[in-house]
Amino acid sequence: IELVSNPALTGFTLPKLLWVREEEPALWDRVRTVLLPKDYVRWRLTGERATDVADASGTLLFDVAHRRWSSAMLSEVGLDAALLPSSHEGPIVTGVVTARSAEATGLRAGTPVVAGGGDQAAGAVGMGGSVPVRSVPRSAPQAWSSPQPTDRRSTLAVGSTPSVTRCRVDGMSWA
Repeated sequence: IELVSNPALTGFTLPKLLWVREEEPALWDRVRTVLLPKDYVRWRLTGERATDVADASGTLLFDVAHRRWSSAMLSEVGLDAALLPSSHEGPIVTGVVTARSAEATGLRAGTPVVAGGGDQAAGAVGMGGSVPVRSVPRSAPQAWSSPQPTDRRSTLAVGSTPSVTRCRVDGMSWA
């Protein structure tokens, strides 16, 4: 907890990485980068390896207090920081949709892609949580998402809830 401000839980990224390194050494030898699901999508869309600080905090590799990867934790577990993406605050633009990705997806080339956020952080903003409130209702993390119904072509925010394939907000829906 002292190094990363979180208790070590098995669902976090670090225990999974250590398991693969120990149990599947041939596979581990092929690892060149570690990306969370939404960050893999960003990489495919933009060619940029990046993540947001909210999701990074759930890896057990991120120094939450200083908002950067924890060199102390990386050293303790023997992982190279070069495996990890750059980390950014949620609204920071981390890249743009490439021409190749635009052709493959139908998105507009040059569309900015922001760092984004974890399911709960993004959901809170989507429900108006960016303004002072006492509480925000919560559902199962993999069961919902609530983006703001704005012009989808202006900025693409990639969420971290891969099981959500359709969103509906104020009568508007999209996949």
